[in-house]
Amino acid sequence: GVGEGGHIGFPGDGDGGQFGTNLCLQLQGQFSVAELGEAGMVWAWGDDSHGQLGQGGVNVHTGLAAVQVQGLPPNVFLSAGYDHALALDEATGLVYSWGNNDEGQLGRVTLASIEQGIATVVPGLPEIIAISAGSKFSVAVDEYGRLWGWGRNDVGQLAQPAGPFLESPELLE
Repeated sequence: GVGEGGHIGFPGDGDGGQFGTNLCLQLQGQFSVAELGEAGMVWAWGDDSHGQLGQGGVNVHTGLAAVQVQGLPPNVFLSAGYDHALALDEATGLVYSWGNNDEGQLGRVTLASIEQGIATVVPGLPEIIAISAGSKFSVAVDEYGRLWGWGRNDVGQLAQPAGPFLESPELLE
């Protein structure tokens, strides 16, 4: 919970541990993700039914004990969608995604399974400066201020006429 000075305690840490300021909570009850401590590594806990905890598979881990998300560099900016997550490495402009990909929200074709339990770079994007994960869709802003999007577009979420989902990032005009 939130303690003195607005610091957020780590679940189950028992000693009032604190997160940094880059905190991302999934309010739909799917999972929570946070950037921790001086090492800047990302930790997750809760529901892993779609690989949201980044442990390399589906339902690899459950419960409140936090686990480190695999495949991410330290000190990333996070955004949580309904059942997927994005991370932006601000040093390189690379975007990582993991979790459910049933409507293309991870920005890459996944052949073996729609769930991807390890954070992987989203291909086909230029250098990115901002990200946001929505309900089964994702958007990013590049260094020139252009908007990119992928995933669900059934009601025009991607600033285009409603239509099928986009499996890969597309420049939205």
